[in-house]
Amino acid sequence: MKKIIRIILKPFVLIGQGFNFIMKLITSGFYFYFSCIFHLINKIFKNKLYGIENFFRRRQNDPDLFSLILIYTFSILVIVGLIYVPNQKTVTLSGSNIYGDTSSKSVQEKNDSSTGSKIGNLYQQYGMTDIKDINFDELRNTNPDVKLWIMVDGTNINYPVVQTDNNDYYLKHNILKRRSSDGWVFLDYRNNMNNDRNTIFYGHNLLNKTAFGSISKMFNNNYFKNSNHKIYVIDDNNIYIYKVFSIYYSKPITDYLQVEFYDEEYLSFLNGLRDKSKYNFGEELTVNDKIITLSTCTDDNSGRKVVHAKQIGVQAR
Repeated sequence: MKKIIRIILKPFVLIGQGFNFIMKLITSGFYFYFSCIFHLINKIFKNKLYGIENFFRRRQNDPDLFSLILIYTFSILVIVGLIYVPNQKTVTLSGSNIYGDTSSKSVQEKNDSSTGSKIGNLYQQYGMTDIKDINFDELRNTNPDVKLWIMVDGTNINYPVVQTDNNDYYLKHNILKRRSSDGWVFLDYRNNMNNDRNTIFYGHNLLNKTAFGSISKMFNNNYFKNSNHKIYVIDDNNIYIYKVFSIYYSKPITDYLQVEFYDEEYLSFLNGLRDKSKYNFGEELTVNDKIITLSTCTDDNSGRKVVHAKQIGVQAR
């Protein structure tokens, strides 16, 4: 039995010995520079500091434990620093005056960033923005395509929204208009929010829960029971408040992406969306309701996660 254990452990022992040998070489080189410095100082002070120079020369041949601990610790910190990326905050908003509620935010625990680049972290940078700090003039200096800002309670969604003349460009470009597989959150090119009954927002379902990746939180019981189910859309002058009335999984079809309606068909359209919902949000719908739609891919990219919310109020900024 002991022999079997030794055989199993032998590769790990060899790896440890090899790593320890490499660390000793690094440490020896570390002491080399100190010995050179004190050798030069000795020349200046006529060998009065020979003992210190000799100490570092001995360390080259026999690195001490303390130095190895320092090297190991530094190596671990570097590895952790490369893996860990600060997460943006989960938006938690409640009550009618949302300016007073944006301080209540909890940190999203998991981050599996698919890019690891500074560009990929733009979602996290914008996701930390407080609603009162949104400045559309600055945003449009960055990108004239910025139209709105969207915040969704209980998720990480807290981003500026762009719009161009097609629904393809921002699937592969970020808010800086640089090519990126993370894309950016954007409006359907057909939409004019002031006039349309159904305003549609798109975003990628990213693994690190940025863009529309955190919409998955809306599909669990915790969201249904604890969220206020509100979505806030902000423009230069107003905050539009919406209440979720339907969430569901869909095949990759476009029937829920309609933007123009006759009155007689619109209510039927709304009731059809509500009937698809995973949860009963208890919201009444009328032909006068304006709605927004959030659409993203499912985790396996074979379907869609869809959220619908109706406008329940407008608040001046």
